[in-house]
Amino acid sequence: MIGSDDELIAYKGSTYPVIRLNKIMCAESAIEDSRKFAIIINSRRKRYCFLADNIAGIHKFVIKKLDLDAIADTAMFAGAAISGDGSLGLVLDIDNIISMCYSSIT
Repeated sequence: MIGSDDELIAYKGSTYPVIRLNKIMCAESAIEDSRKFAIIINSRRKRYCFLADNIAGIHKFVIKKLDLDAIADTAMFAGAAISGDGSLGLVLDIDNIISMCYSSIT
């Protein structure tokens, strides 16, 4: 299981279960935890902390739904985003990622 209630982060008097995005993406992280970004997400009446190596900034995107038949494993992606300069990024499906990490939550 990628997520675990054993790993928690404390913020403003509350604790949140941690989900490490680099583990979900099967990627190595060269950044130490103290330099990562903690993103608090509210989903399914509970809050979670996603740890990310970097935040690209605030951008305006056009989001297109993914063709699920064209991509084998799309459980963690909700769609693709096309930026103003034409570059492409994938949009994470937060609820599916939380379900994958915490299988007892349905």
